[in-house]
Amino acid sequence: MTKADGEGLSDRRGLLIAIAVGTLLSFAMTGQVAGFRNNIFHLPILAGLSDLPQFAGDPYVQSLRYYSSGFWQSLHGIAPGHAGLILIDMLAVVSRAACITAFLLCADAIGISERRERLLFVTLLAFSSVANGYSSAGSHGLFINSFTHSEFANASMLLSLWCAWRGRFFGAFAWNGVTFFLNAFMAVWMALPLLAVAAVLLKRGDVAPKVMALRMVTGFGAFLLIAAPALQGFLGNPELGRPMDHDFLAYLREYFPEHWLIDGSTPRSIAVLLLTAMTGLTAAWRLAQVDRRAGLLLAALAGFVVDWLAGAFVPLVAPMPMFINLQFLRGGGGIFLLAALALAALTVVVARDQGQGRRIWAPLLALGSCTVRHLLPIALLASLLFRVRLPATVVRLRLDIAMTIALLLVWSALIVRQARENAAERADIAAWTAIGDWARAHSAPNDRFLIPIANIVFVDPPYKPAEPGQGALVEGFEVFSTISERSTFVDVRSGAAALWTPSYYLPWRRRVLAVMSLANHDQRLAFAAMHGLAYVVDRCGSSDALFAAGGRCVYRAIPPQRRQFARPYRST
Repeated sequence: MTKADGEGLSDRRGLLIAIAVGTLLSFAMTGQVAGFRNNIFHLPILAGLSDLPQFAGDPYVQSLRYYSSGFWQSLHGIAPGHAGLILIDMLAVVSRAACITAFLLCADAIGISERRERLLFVTLLAFSSVANGYSSAGSHGLFINSFTHSEFANASMLLSLWCAWRGRFFGAFAWNGVTFFLNAFMAVWMALPLLAVAAVLLKRGDVAPKVMALRMVTGFGAFLLIAAPALQGFLGNPELGRPMDHDFLAYLREYFPEHWLIDGSTPRSIAVLLLTAMTGLTAAWRLAQVDRRAGLLLAALAGFVVDWLAGAFVPLVAPMPMFINLQFLRGGGGIFLLAALALAALTVVVARDQGQGRRIWAPLLALGSCTVRHLLPIALLASLLFRVRLPATVVRLRLDIAMTIALLLVWSALIVRQARENAAERADIAAWTAIGDWARAHSAPNDRFLIPIANIVFVDPPYKPAEPGQGALVEGFEVFSTISERSTFVDVRSGAAALWTPSYYLPWRRRVLAVMSLANHDQRLAFAAMHGLAYVVDRCGSSDALFAAGGRCVYRAIPPQRRQFARPYRST
């Protein structure tokens, strides 16, 4: 083995160590919970519910055949029941490790490749307020406590940029094909960042135009090949191109406007996004002054800023459903990913200075970017001022030691808080899992269930809000149909199916309104019997419950004529 080979092996070993450390720290920060939120779309696909006869007439489950992710469709039917939850946990580990790897490769492309620096980089990244949670004013998932294909696609987006920064546009386009396969919208968001990187490379003369054109053409072929399964799914949707029978903007506003419409975001969340963009651009600009390669990071970040601006303002002047459905507003997630990269990288670079850089400015950058987003102005100011020479008396201050202790305390508190939230979510999921197990064992396959629904504010009142307390009961319900293999009447979250099967919207809306109008337990039992629903899941408090778990009870629906309505049900 030559010395060069040994150094390369050491680098690879250091990279693997950094990946492992970063993944573990990131999971310490977020945890992982399988079976809630958007897993309502994924678990039925993994279980192959649409193939079961009892779901033949379930419009929501049947719509999942056209769910817009080649990733999930490729896993159709491989993990029924509890196996789906286990698989999601496994995929979460792979996804997080892939994202940490992609971040490290991007950092390597701008000069962070020494082992100690990599370890510092992934530590800062794992606790970054910008990289954790959801993007503001767009609500794109970053490092979160649940697995979806979109978080997986964060890694492929970063890998596409990593290839582009090195002029390897065949790889960049191929990785964008992976992104399309995972989440087609996110691949569309990548067009402007990749174009911006290409423009910078051409302007610098780093890649000859003919060479770049050849790489792009061949890369586009790879893109089409990898994206083909997802494209086939889109083209096979029988509702593709059909006119909508409802007001699309009204639907978005009442379902979940944050992904699509700027007026669905609060002024505070918009301010946080703008602050994040400004801080990320400043950090990338400062990095480019140290290493010109970081200019490509700056270009890509600017591309995502333009994406977000288009998503914010185009729907206001030209509300085209096709454009709005591409979720460019949610594309602001790219701003957060690259801002987190830029801030962590700049902190590492500033810490190279043994004097004021390590003692003063790097600690301030870490404080501003690795606690809460409200402290981002500190990171912004530190990014702007870190080259200012400070008095010797200030430099002698051991702010680095004090800040390290403070950060460890803050990070510990954040970990404990998230662990408590995860425990509460797992308890809700466990309750619904138990109900699902009971239903599978004690009900007929064709029996349908009326479950609680959360309140939803429809655009055109009057409407009746759901009975207080129903929203708490619904927490964790996402696992029920998959575990039980039983159909439900309606739930609020399944309204997303109107995005890929618009015909689902009106029936979904009618059913939600009907269930929301039920004022008490007796009315829900009567409604279930009237609509041929065999069971009702409701708050415990009646002696005729068949099964109970986590404050939720299962009741057999009784025909309306046999019920007495003299005493209304009282919630406790």
